Amino acid sequence: MCKAVKWAMKKYRAKSYLMMKDIFPQNGVDIGLYSKKSPIYLYFRHQEKNLYKISSKIGCMSQGNIDYLAKENPYIDKNKFEIFPNSVIVNEDKPITKERRNKIRKKYKLKDDDIVAIFGGNFGKPQGLDFLLDIIKEYNKNQRVKFLLIGRGTEKERIFNEIKKNKYKNVFTYDFMPRRDYEELTRACDIGLIFLDKRFTIPNYPSKTLSYFECFLPIMASIDKNTDYSKLLEEENCGFWVENGDIKSFKQKFDKLIKDEKLRKNMGENGHNYLKNSCNVQDSVKIIERYVGEENV
Repeated sequence: MCKAVKWAMKKYRAKSYLMMKDIFPQNGVDIGLYSKKSPIYLYFRHQEKNLYKISSKIGCMSQGNIDYLAKENPYIDKNKFEIFPNSVIVNEDKPITKERRNKIRKKYKLKDDDIVAIFGGNFGKPQGLDFLLDIIKEYNKNQRVKFLLIGRGTEKERIFNEIKKNKYKNVFTYDFMPRRDYEELTRACDIGLIFLDKRFTIPNYPSKTLSYFECFLPIMASIDKNTDYSKLLEEENCGFWVENGDIKSFKQKFDKLIKDEKLRKNMGENGHNYLKNSCNVQDSVKIIERYVGEENV
């Protein structure tokens, strides 16, 4: 990749803009996939450094990302960094109607008064999903609370098999669902679940947050202590967070969301407003256009 970018920059006298979505290969070290002495790490770390060096600008999802990269890569000119949030085209600007919500729920055998928490997307090692199983077990006897799990990944089969083996009746699992159906079903849920492995030293910013915000869902996050994602939830008052594995704290905060419909509604609206004001594709385009319009230095 570095060679291709370098070639294009030289041939077309162009700038390059690196949109940072994952800090790799350190993320693999954090969750024990390989060590810093392994050939895999050494090779990709070399590529990572070269990519930073040739990039004209590095757009990071949060200030935590910038601080981490600057500390671990002191050779990078700090003027290269700027905030470049994840973004989407915001299609919906109103919560789903109660009538439509109940119709969708009926299709998926969910009751009108169920409190539905959804986890959709990648079921992989970075999510630290053993804690998800602990949570499901904790709420197994609370039949008003339903867990909706949709997606694929390396951990999906293990997680789904464990649920099937224990015959949890308040968990609904789906291996695949057309995107339109998934988005519609998400809008009929009450709480969006986020998981990150507690061992991470890098400040991850879960991308599925945007789909939850678009659907007016408050977030209940089980994450690591090194990410500044928790700061977003607190400052925007759009969800709660606990350290992955802390079942006592999770239960205290999750129960607040379960019991308080007004709280869920307010947090969901706060998240949606943040999405419109800070994570709109149009704003991302403006950031790049502004940089492209600057004089070369």
